[in-house]
Amino acid sequence: MRTRDANSILQELLSRRRCPEINVLYTCGHSQDTKVSLPPVLQKKEGRLNGRSASQVLKSQCKRGGSCFLDVATVSSTQELDDESLPHFRMAVPTGPCAECLRLERPGEHVGRREFLRCGGVYVELPVDDPNQMDDTAIRVGARQLLKWVQLSPQGRPLRVVPASARNEQFGADIAYGSWERVRQATGWSPAILAVLLWAVGSAAWALYHASSEGLAVNSELLKEQLQRRIADIPLPPESPQYQQYKHYYLSQYQL
Repeated sequence: MRTRDANSILQELLSRRRCPEINVLYTCGHSQDTKVSLPPVLQKKEGRLNGRSASQVLKSQCKRGGSCFLDVATVSSTQELDDESLPHFRMAVPTGPCAECLRLERPGEHVGRREFLRCGGVYVELPVDDPNQMDDTAIRVGARQLLKWVQLSPQGRPLRVVPASARNEQFGADIAYGSWERVRQATGWSPAILAVLLWAVGSAAWALYHASSEGLAVNSELLKEQLQRRIADIPLPPESPQYQQYKHYYLSQYQL
């Protein structure tokens, strides 16, 4: 399949809510088109846009501070995401086995199960089917992110992406994964490298503090020894008033 530009893809999504670049892939090798919900900012201009103007609207929205690079996430099919500051596309992934395999009446062990949501040259891993789930699985992708993906060639080795789950039902490690990615994007450093650097700085600080504490303890012991020697060298009997005056003077000097 040859790649198309963003304007052509948007034009088809505006008219059909589907495009050949976005579909569900099954383990059997079959694929199925996926319904795509437009970003709220495009829905408000329904019927007044073409591919080029829709692209301009999304670019303007992103320049005004919209989070066009939202993390890929699974969301509840009933969850409303109409915040205009979050320009995103939402794909409805059908639940259950491959419809084509069922139509061909293949044996159960040969019936495919859903595996990926393909967005151009990117494969989004799908959660394992829940037998009790009746609604489609909704996958949310930031607008600019999706338009970038669908223009990538599906040939060669695709990029695989694991979505974060808004309800953390399917992917238990999503919070850690999302935090890891946010640290990396905010600092430009791998969290692992940052962790090593923080550990090294902390170790150095602890060593310095420990050395300072030991130094203070040693100095304190030396002062005590000097005080004891000076008191022992007082050339007066301990019971004399002058002896007590000298001793008090030394104690005040050493502040012990």
